[in-house]
Amino acid sequence: MIADGEMGGARVDRWEAEFKAYASTSHPWPFTKSIEFVGAISRWIKALLPLIGALLLFIGADTTSRFYVHLAIIE
Repeated sequence: MIADGEMGGARVDRWEAEFKAYASTSHPWPFTKSIEFVGAISRWIKALLPLIGALLLFIGADTTSRFYVHLAIIE
């Protein structure tokens, strides 16, 4: 749990020092590894779910058309 006064607005000097230390590096400041991981996972989900939805749409359309063709043959 974060105590009062520990967030960015209360510790401006700390944020400025950290920014200056990491400004010219490839360090992902102020992000943590867990934030980076969640971001990567959400990007994969954002990319894969529409593809899965489109695949299910095509499967559903194909099975529906096969059902109606089969129904027409029976009648």
